[in-house]
Amino acid sequence: SVLQYLGIDITDKRYELPVNEEARKWTETFLHEKGIKGQNIVAIHPGASVTEKLWRSERFAAIIDYLYGKGFCPILVEGPGDNAIADEICSHCKNDIVRLKTSLLNVIAFFEICSLVICLDSAASHFASAVNTPAIALYGPQWPPRSPCWITRQIPSSCPSCSSWLITCWLNGGGRSRRGGG
Repeated sequence: SVLQYLGIDITDKRYELPVNEEARKWTETFLHEKGIKGQNIVAIHPGASVTEKLWRSERFAAIIDYLYGKGFCPILVEGPGDNAIADEICSHCKNDIVRLKTSLLNVIAFFEICSLVICLDSAASHFASAVNTPAIALYGPQWPPRSPCWITRQIPSSCPSCSSWLITCWLNGGGRSRRGGG
């Protein structure tokens, strides 16, 4: 590659995104106001840039209910134009779910304190990776590209059964434990 030719090391392919301190303070306030500071938070981002990438709302609701049943605190993160799909997801959930709709800088700071981000093939997976938070990215209708984000962050390589059910794989020991804001 051109970078190698110029003597630039390209072996480290980690993403790194500095997080705004004001956004971190916003996140702390959000956690405190919602009464979820210190909980094991999983961000659920259902939005995508094109409708072909969208997942059915009842599937997101099933994941949210599953996470609640395992003691996690799922938070529905809405992007611009995600209000209708978020409403639909909430209508299928057995539990009330906290919703987050804010600026991109605040979302990135929020992802930083999450134990996991579950999203579609969207920028959310890259933002999660850039703040060192594991992500499960749901791709469709095509198999995902082999990006550094996918390889290093999305699926824990230590779990032999992750191809069968990604959420179960992560929750049964493949992931990390990080308490939101605590």
